[in-house]
Amino acid sequence: MRSRRLPSLRERGLTLVELLVSIVILGFVMTLVSQAVFQVARVTRAAEDTTRGLAGRWAGGWSLQAMLTNLVFPAEETGAGLEGTSQRLSGYTTTPLDGRGLGVQGFELELRPTDTVPPGTEAWARARGSAFDTPAAQVVARFAGKIEFGYVDRAGEALAAWPGPARNARGPDPQELPSAITLREAGSGRLVKWFAFQGETTRPLPRGKPFWETS
Repeated sequence: MRSRRLPSLRERGLTLVELLVSIVILGFVMTLVSQAVFQVARVTRAAEDTTRGLAGRWAGGWSLQAMLTNLVFPAEETGAGLEGTSQRLSGYTTTPLDGRGLGVQGFELELRPTDTVPPGTEAWARARGSAFDTPAAQVVARFAGKIEFGYVDRAGEALAAWPGPARNARGPDPQELPSAITLREAGSGRLVKWFAFQGETTRPLPRGKPFWETS
């Protein structure tokens, strides 16, 4: 009579319990992987939203805020601290757009129409006294439609140019800065951006000499 050989441990397959344990472990692993993928997707979406938000702030003129809210009278200059029309302005700031350098820096801004459809406006910036066709000039903001600069004096009056009109026989005061610079739609006058100047709007008086200095 032929004896039957019992199957060895290597020959038999997984038991039902082992299979269930394997499925449970695989489920835990898949859950962890899916959560990790979900978190990565959330971080990616947040980064994209932040990028779009920064691009929107840049396009809306927010990149100009630090520069235009930190206007200053340079100590060595005796002329106007800021001069501007509806399409161009020049002045001095302690916070230049490029973020390079310390101290007071002169700047110029110019609004140029775009050839896009629908038409818009680009704001170009450059160092004071340089040319707009040099590499130092850069586009710092884009707007839909035609945009113009505006100026607000200490009395709250909106002006189309700076220095403002003469308020006395001496004419406009070049020793004064506007309390705010605005961006408005041409024609409708709708306010697009308001850059309030937080510093002193009048040039500080020169320091007096000590009484022992006669020259």
